Amino acid sequence: MAEPKSKQVVIVHYHLRLGGVTRVIETAAKILESDGWKVLVISGEEPEPQCSLKHVKVIEALGYRKTGNSTIAESLTDVLLDTAETFFGAGEILWHFHNTTLGKNVLMPSVICELAKRGKHLLLQIHDFSEEGRANNYTTQRSYFDYEQTFQESLYPIAKHIHYAVINERDFEFLKAAGMSTSNLHYLPNAVIPLPSTAKPDPRPFAEERLFVLYPTRGIRRKNIGELLLLAMLWQDEAEFATSLSPVNPEWQPIYEGWVALAEELGVKINFGICDGGRHRFEDALAWADLMISTSVGEGFGLAFLEPWTVGKGIVGRRLPDVTKGFRRRGMPLNQLYERLAAEMARLQ
Repeated sequence: MAEPKSKQVVIVHYHLRLGGVTRVIETAAKILESDGWKVLVISGEEPEPQCSLKHVKVIEALGYRKTGNSTIAESLTDVLLDTAETFFGAGEILWHFHNTTLGKNVLMPSVICELAKRGKHLLLQIHDFSEEGRANNYTTQRSYFDYEQTFQESLYPIAKHIHYAVINERDFEFLKAAGMSTSNLHYLPNAVIPLPSTAKPDPRPFAEERLFVLYPTRGIRRKNIGELLLLAMLWQDEAEFATSLSPVNPEWQPIYEGWVALAEELGVKINFGICDGGRHRFEDALAWADLMISTSVGEGFGLAFLEPWTVGKGIVGRRLPDVTKGFRRRGMPLNQLYERLAAEMARLQ
């Protein structure tokens, strides 16, 4: 993708909550700024206090939404353009959007198409597909359009000035097989930077005489909290488990709260959401952990499999072959992970 004459970029996402995509945006902004780019991040929500981004503008219409129409989409496009032009002044701008095809905000495909019609240079970075395991999102997005052809053309628009970035080799092959030109398709793996970890944390308030196993995640559905509960039951004499954050999206809260209630009912010790509301610092939670764990059944890039090593922690739990095969090919030691829990239990017996 050719570099614009003006080194100005707008990065757009629905929110800047603590989590993987926000870390990706923060890292990208730092790298771009160090290379002389001027970076503006536009979000649908105010950033978390811990966010390190220098320049953030909030447009609430970018947040999650399941309804809308073309008039609202065109208005949102105008607001985005006005916000960017006010910040940068003159000069060409690269528009970098995250997860526009995920169906989190039904206006996004229309906004992208409108920007493209106005000749704006676009980079659409896909972390996840709504077509893969997110049927409700896909159906909601499709219902926004009048007929199938419009939906397909709007969800993945094709033009010389529209480029796509994917974060794993599998997704690159998916879009290539679907007919997308490799001149407009880029494999852009996420940068892996050291997690923040205190060198000498205070004595930990968990697992005084057992291993402390941390799941550094927000407990949304695909993170598979039920399997974490099962592992905590199996290993409760040897280890104590914790998750870092609770879900914010109301859609996932009832499911999460159900697992919390079940753990309490069964008497299984799991420390849920230990970093919620500043209860404990994430840096301390990382330092307290003896091991990290992931029971997720769906990841885009797989930072969870790489980041623990940056703070000297091993990772246990569920291996996702499509995500980790590239890591393993490059020498990452992930043999301690399992693909099927039943097979792992049989191996340990």
